[in-house]
Formats: sequence, C-alpha cells, structure tokens
Amino acid sequence: MSGPKQRVLVVDDEPAVRKIAERVLQRISIEVVTANDGEQALAQLAEHPDIGLILLDATLPDMHADRLLDLMRARGFTTPVLLSSGFGEDCLPGSEEFPNVRGFLPKPYSVATLSERVQKLLEPT
Repeated sequence: MSGPKQRVLVVDDEPAVRKIAERVLQRISIEVVTANDGEQALAQLAEHPDIGLILLDATLPDMHADRLLDLMRARGFTTPVLLSSGFGEDCLPGSEEFPNVRGFLPKPYSVATLSERVQKLLEPT
C-alpha cells in the first residue's frame, strides 16, 4: 500500500488476539487502535474518525456484534466491518441487515489470511 497509513480498529476481548492482530497489521504498515469491548470500540470510533476498517470479534463481554452494529448505525458510523469468531458465522449479523459488514474471518486465523483480507478491504473501490 502506498500513500498515507491506513487505520484499523481491532476489537477483541482476548488480549493475545488483539496483540497478534496489531503486530501483523503494523508489519504491513497499517496503524492499529484497539478496544476490548463494545463501549471502548465506540469511544475509539469517536476519537479516530479516519478508521478505515473494524476487525470485530462477534462476542464481546458487554455486547454481541449485532448490538454494537446497531449502536454504530444509531451514532452515524458506517465504517466497514470484518466480523471474526471462533464459533462460526451462522448466527452472526449479515450484510443484509448491516451493509457495512464486509465479511467474516474465522478464528483462529493465520497471519497471511488476516493480512490479505484486511488489505483487500482497505483497497479503494
């Protein structure tokens, strides 16, 4: 990627997952901000309006992904979201209900898969 750094918000309640995702994305010149629950994610979105993508764990301690997506919509955030879960994608909110959901990344994910998916979603359309 050329030009200014892209910024990704990694939202996961597992510190190890956040740290790994942060390191992987920083290696490919992506700036990373993190949150460990939905409320922190909303605060980070308000603080960093230039976030280009959210890597969102579907099950957080304070709310499920659909609740966070509802709150984001209510507050005017349309940031693209890549959902992630170790439980499968069958019960996750989809792009029909939330147009900013751009895909699903099953856990555990590989370094290569994470890098590839995030870079593709950050590409200008």
